[in-house]
Amino acid sequence: MTYSLLYDEIEYIGLSEEHALKFRSLEDDVYFTLRDLFLNVLDIDDVIASITFSKELTDNISYEDRTESFQYTKVLNNKDFTKRLYTWLSSINKKCFEFKPPHADDVVDLKGFIPFTKWIQHVEYLMRLINYKSLEEHNSVL
Repeated sequence: MTYSLLYDEIEYIGLSEEHALKFRSLEDDVYFTLRDLFLNVLDIDDVIASITFSKELTDNISYEDRTESFQYTKVLNNKDFTKRLYTWLSSINKKCFEFKPPHADDVVDLKGFIPFTKWIQHVEYLMRLINYKSLEEHNSVL
């Protein structure tokens, strides 16, 4: 089951957490985007990729299990990791999701959703940030 939704002719992505958490740091942005993907993508290979990248980024510590001393790993400084992440994120498009209308008797609360067009624009922005970081760290574009 995915959380993507078609409502009033608008396609939505279900958010794992509030969208504002992505703006605390690049690591948070990557992590919460990966969680969104985990909840919404159709293909099991994409689900596994989102889990794998998340584990590498967090040293296998989920958001719910974090303590005050939690720190992300330094994998965003690793060119191999950022290249793999960038390449995989580049493959994400509308075909990776299934936008289903709610059942007739469902009450829809869009609080935990974001329009797909806004979400994918943010993913593209995130990819530019990852590419820029790679350029800063390694003097090369991904």
